[in-house]
Amino acid sequence: MWRERGYDVVSPAEHDLQMGFNPEIATDEQGFDVQAALRWDIEQLLSPDMEAIYMLDGWEASFGASTEHAVAAGIGLERFYETPKDEARYIYREHTAVAR
Repeated sequence: MWRERGYDVVSPAEHDLQMGFNPEIATDEQGFDVQAALRWDIEQLLSPDMEAIYMLDGWEASFGASTEHAVAAGIGLERFYETPKDEARYIYREHTAVAR
């Protein structure tokens, strides 16, 4: 959707797949370096060309996505969400969300 609108999209999920991540196998069983992947994600957010972040459904339950969200909020990136925040399930703070 964002590419169709003319945006240059950086996708951590696509990058992970290119680096050999298999979503059908547990990370500890495939030797995928989750920390290196998250470092790459954060480096992308810190790029001076980065303007915004788009959070997919379920980001609140993902350690990596929550970390990315906190960094984006902390450095002032605009944040967009696939669906509105789920106030019944989570307590939202400026940088993160916690389960109720």
